[in-house]
Amino acid sequence: SDVKSAYIAYLKSKTAITSLLTDSSEIRETEWQGTEFVYPNIRVAADFLPAVNRCLDTAEIVVEVYSEQKSSDQASTIAGAIQTIYHGHPFEQGSMKFPVVIVTKVDAPVRDIFAWVSKVSIKTQIA
Repeated sequence: SDVKSAYIAYLKSKTAITSLLTDSSEIRETEWQGTEFVYPNIRVAADFLPAVNRCLDTAEIVVEVYSEQKSSDQASTIAGAIQTIYHGHPFEQGSMKFPVVIVTKVDAPVRDIFAWVSKVSIKTQIA
């Protein structure tokens, strides 16, 4: 979606995020189907919620942070940086405006088979 693409482009433009990654091209959509993964990496999903009664459209964004380190510290650090960049900070990316951006939750990292995963949940308005 355009919203997801805008969030990915915005993350890639922020050195506070890219400096924490080995490869900034590893900020991609959740559905990416590649076979080579460089850790840490970030994946973005977006659910678009059309406006009712001519109000602003909204979206729910989930930014997932993956780290293959033994400790969850790296995933937590990157998730915290994402929270800092987005929470309460309206932004524009390309032709899209996001006048309200609220981080609603930052999950504690969870260990899966391959990596630690921390999720940052965001609600945003689209103008």
